[in-house]
Amino acid sequence: MLDNSSKYIVIQPKGNSMKPFIIEGDSVIVEKNTKSIKKYDVVLFENDNGLILHRVLKLLDNNHILVCGDNQLTTEIIAINQVIGVAKGVEKDGKANNFDGIIYKLLVRLWCIAPLRRFAKWLAHLRRKNNKYRQVSFDVVQKY
Repeated sequence: MLDNSSKYIVIQPKGNSMKPFIIEGDSVIVEKNTKSIKKYDVVLFENDNGLILHRVLKLLDNNHILVCGDNQLTTEIIAINQVIGVAKGVEKDGKANNFDGIIYKLLVRLWCIAPLRRFAKWLAHLRRKNNKYRQVSFDVVQKY
């Protein structure tokens, strides 16, 4: 499964739960260290569904954290012992991006405000809905 001899692992996540910061096809560098988990860190953990990459929203106590995907609204409480490591950066289109940058940290904090996230998801839904209607209209015009 995972190589235990190295301090870091590189994973390529599947799905869209971490959009817009991590998308399918990105390579995520994860440090196998669970001693310094902080709020807003992206953690790799294992549950019944397999390996999951989600953001820490709150440290609940010494044994549990509250996590959520950046593209989700539902949260999950997991035990610290489920965590394999903390993501340190992502490679997108051949360009490495470190998670320690000031702009990245600011964007993450803004994104983690639930009302803003809900609003962004609502706008994306409207855009998809409008694109579908445009496509239908175009198809109808093209048939005649």
